[in-house]
Amino acid sequence: MRPFGPRGRTPLPTLRALAARFSRSAPDTPLALTCYGKAECSLCDKAKVPVARLVATSGGTIAAEWIDILTDPALQARWGERIPVICAGDTVLAEGKVSELRLRRAIDAIRQAREGQGG
Repeated sequence: MRPFGPRGRTPLPTLRALAARFSRSAPDTPLALTCYGKAECSLCDKAKVPVARLVATSGGTIAAEWIDILTDPALQARWGERIPVICAGDTVLAEGKVSELRLRRAIDAIRQAREGQGG
């Protein structure tokens, strides 16, 4: 019967790699969320609550910026009545009725995809 693992080597590099992968240390740059909405939009006002809670509990790993689509005709044409829309880069994470749980799941999926690509 072969011994478990290579002989004469300790599994510490593997443990260190796992610890680095699953550590909760903040990345160099926070995940930037772009939130599209407009003034006097009740869904937009309601969406600010889960987004703010997510940013507050992220420990600096998530930042959010709200953009009023009425200030830019191109944004108004693109998003129209789909607002509020929460994006990370070009990826739409949530739109319409925004749920904190679904937003967290979408962000976790983005982070896993980035880790799979090597950064």
